[in-house]
Amino acid sequence: MYRRILAYARPYRFRLVVAIVASSILAGANVGAISRLSPFIDDVLVAKQAGLIPVIAVSLVALGLIICAAGYLSSYLIKYVGHSVVRDIRCDLYEHIHTLSLDFFQRESTGVLMSRVINDIAKVRDLVTRDLADLVQSFFKIVGLLIFTFYTNWKFSLMAFAISPILAIPILKLGKKMRRTSKQAQNKIADVTQLMHEAISGARVVKAFGMEQFEVRRFYKQAMKYFGVLMRAARVSALSTPLVQLIGVIGGAIIFVIGGYQVVGGSISPGQLTAILVSLIAIYEPAKKLSRINVNVQRAFGAAERVFEIMDTKPKVVEAPDAIQLPVISKGIAFD
Repeated sequence: MYRRILAYARPYRFRLVVAIVASSILAGANVGAISRLSPFIDDVLVAKQAGLIPVIAVSLVALGLIICAAGYLSSYLIKYVGHSVVRDIRCDLYEHIHTLSLDFFQRESTGVLMSRVINDIAKVRDLVTRDLADLVQSFFKIVGLLIFTFYTNWKFSLMAFAISPILAIPILKLGKKMRRTSKQAQNKIADVTQLMHEAISGARVVKAFGMEQFEVRRFYKQAMKYFGVLMRAARVSALSTPLVQLIGVIGGAIIFVIGGYQVVGGSISPGQLTAILVSLIAIYEPAKKLSRINVNVQRAFGAAERVFEIMDTKPKVVEAPDAIQLPVISKGIAFD
């Protein structure tokens, strides 16, 4: 599924590459700012080297300017690519619908088609604009911080991250469940849209036979089914963030114990420990974003499957290769 979506980004690959480079620069600047903590604590506060204070201050200002410029460039270009991809998918879907045979429109209701063109593509839009920007920036930030922590003290960092794979298993399971519930939710909102379209377009018939309350009950049943699916998705989504927070608290407690004993034993300096701890805290925010993105990706893939189902539908009536091209009608048609 992601390959089909990424195929639409191919015409904009130059902007995407520039955005990725800007994201890597942004991550490097963030790591550089955190790395200033170690010399500030060990050399300035402990060793009393006052001459390093202006050097560290100027370097922080320079890194701040780089963070501002790279962050703007990365976010803008990724959103440009994302909105372009969504525009192309929507136009291709609309064009493909017009190529389908009449039996397709007899089989598929207007409400379902409108739901896929509007609601489902909106889910894909959120993925390739907001979530894609967060994904790229969070990925490079985590990678940069990991490289910094392992470079500072690889033994301590290795012990700190040893528990990460075990703690990540529940998050992956939640993502799979969210994908299933998201697809169910998109199907239900399509049913609600179709029911509303039928009732409004056939309002004269409904009123002529006094079926107002019957239609209200039908709509209420569909709305409750949609509500039930939404609440199942809400339970999964609501559990995602607290689970990441719990993992962060457990990991933080373990890291404090390990780091405290290593500082007391003299195997790591206070400045190094502080820099590593700040790096691990800084990793928490992009890791939480990745958890949310994982949920949104599964939701968007469920919607994308419904969109590409229509785009993969072949028309039963195909124009012959030797079909006669009719001339352009400029005045009118006369029957003899």
